[in-house]
Amino acid sequence: MASRVIQSNIRIENPMGFAHLRYVSDQPGMKEILEGILKVTEISIKPGMGFLPHSHKHMDLITIPLQGSLERVNSKGENFIIEKGMVNVIRAGNGIQHYEYNRSNHQSVKCLELEFSNPSNEHTTSLLYETATLHNCLKNIIRTKPKKAPLTVGYDVYVGNFNKDYVHTFQKKKDTNIVIAYVLHGTLQVGKELMKAKETLICDKDDYCRLTFKEDSFIVLAEISLPWNKSTLN
Repeated sequence: MASRVIQSNIRIENPMGFAHLRYVSDQPGMKEILEGILKVTEISIKPGMGFLPHSHKHMDLITIPLQGSLERVNSKGENFIIEKGMVNVIRAGNGIQHYEYNRSNHQSVKCLELEFSNPSNEHTTSLLYETATLHNCLKNIIRTKPKKAPLTVGYDVYVGNFNKDYVHTFQKKKDTNIVIAYVLHGTLQVGKELMKAKETLICDKDDYCRLTFKEDSFIVLAEISLPWNKSTLN
C-alpha cells in the first residue's frame, strides 16, 4: 500500500478576523489528487461570530464539530444546532443559501469540514447524524456513484468511534480507489503509518485498509473513485 500522512502542523493558514481556516487538502501530496474533488478544512469561529448568508451549489458539505455549538439557518426554512457528537450533511443540489454562527459568547467553535464537488446532484437535502452510538463500526453518511460520463467522481463517506486495541479492516469497493482518513481524536495505525489527532492519511493500492486503534478514537473516512485524469500516489 502506498500511503502518506499529512501531519497536523502542516497547513495553509487563512486568518479572517472573525474566523480562522486551516486548509488540509492544499498540501503537496493531496492537492494534486484531490483538487476539484474534495476540500478538507479545519475551521475555528470566534465567540458570537459567524458567516453571513452565502450560497452553495452542486456540492456535498459535511461538518463535524470538535468544540462548541454552531447554529445554521438555510433558505429552506430549516434551523440546525450542531454540536460535538453530531455530523451535519448538506447536499446542495441546484443551490441552497445559509448562514451560520457561533452560539457561544465565550467559547470558540471548532469543526472539520469536507466539501465534495458534485455537479450531478440536483436535489437539496440537509441531514443531522448523532455519532455517540457508533461503536467499533463505520456509518455511511454519503454515497455517490460515479457516472458513466468521463471525469466523474464517486465517493462514500463514513464516520465511526472505535475502542482502544480494536482492529477494523476497511474493504475497498475497487482496488484502484483511494482512501482518505482524518483522525478527529485518538491514535491509530494503518500499515506502518501511525496517525494522531488532526492528522490525515491518504492511501491507494491494495484492496483494503487495516486500521489498528491505539486509543479510543473518532475518525471520518472517505473512499473515492478518481476520474481517469487524476493520478494516485507514487
